[in-house]
Amino acid sequence: VQNYIKQNELKASNQIDENIYKNEFEKEVADTLRNEGFEVIAGQSVAGVSADLILRNPVGKVLIIECDGVEDEIKNSKTQMQKQVLLERTGIQIERLSYREWQISKRACIDRIKNIIIS
Repeated sequence: VQNYIKQNELKASNQIDENIYKNEFEKEVADTLRNEGFEVIAGQSVAGVSADLILRNPVGKVLIIECDGVEDEIKNSKTQMQKQVLLERTGIQIERLSYREWQISKRACIDRIKNIIIS
C-alpha cells in the first residue's frame, strides 16, 4: 500500500513518466512539445500498432507524430509503410518528423507541428 501511495504521489508531481519511448529522440520531441503546453502520450497502441507520439491540443484535436531516422530499440514486425496505412485508417492526422530535420532546426519542427495541431 505504501508503494502505491508513493508511486501516485510521484506520478502527480511528474517525477514518474509512464510513457513508453522507443528512443531518446521520441522522448526529446515529447518533452519539447509538453513544454509548449501540449498533452503528449508516447507508445500507446492505436489500430494495433504503437504510435510514437500522440499529441492533443487544449480543445481536443489529435495528431499522431511518427519519429523517423533513429533505429528503434523495440523491433516491430510491421514495416513503417504498413504502420502508416494502419494509422491512417483511424482518421487521425499523421505527421512524420525525421531525426535529421530535428537536428537541423528543432524550432522549425515544433512550429510545423503547432501549425497543424492548432489549425
